[in-house]
Amino acid sequence: MITVNDVTEKVEARKKVEDAEERARLASEIAEIVTWDLNIPTQELIYSDNLPELFGLQKNIKITRPQVLSRIVAEDFDLIQKAYEIALRTNIYKYEARVLKPDDSIAWIRVHGKIFFDELKNPTKMLGTVMDITEEKNRQEILMKSEKKFRVLADSMPQFVWTSDVMGNLDYFNQSLYDFCGITKADVDQNGWLQVIHPDDREENINIWMQAIKTGEEFLFEHRFRRHDGS
Repeated sequence: MITVNDVTEKVEARKKVEDAEERARLASEIAEIVTWDLNIPTQELIYSDNLPELFGLQKNIKITRPQVLSRIVAEDFDLIQKAYEIALRTNIYKYEARVLKPDDSIAWIRVHGKIFFDELKNPTKMLGTVMDITEEKNRQEILMKSEKKFRVLADSMPQFVWTSDVMGNLDYFNQSLYDFCGITKADVDQNGWLQVIHPDDREENINIWMQAIKTGEEFLFEHRFRRHDGS
């Protein structure tokens, strides 16, 4: 005896799931994102194929969570513990830390995840992603070094140096201006930079500055500064 059933819908549904999983896998590989799934009670770790490479480990061996954590630089391990404590309160698990690879090279990773609880409010699992942000961190370090050199140079100049953001908000003054005016950065943060400009010159100063921001024209204006002795 033989029975025949039409399973077209089941096959098509399974194919859609497989296609969706394949698209998700390709998307994570293209974006160089590692995905992971952690069973908290058992500490069983399920991960995408590109996780071992991120930590400098072999692909053909099963990697456990303790192995992954063992690659974290010791000084950054407290960050992970604090991130987990925050996740227990907020559900959101995230941190940035350094990874020590077997060849002694250092990489930076960014972890984002979410923690799930059972009906008794016990943590059961975490899902998340990991990204290698080493290049981003290296660029930030180069930028910070460049900015530090700029500040050292600017602070050694007798001229007043200032910068602003793209909206025209002044965000930096060199030390010469603070010394001349007898104020501090905290004073500027609280009372604004116009306090050092003569009251009669302020309105025109602002108008010319805003015009320069809108048009990209050179900002050129002569006005009176208040010195530290009040003159």
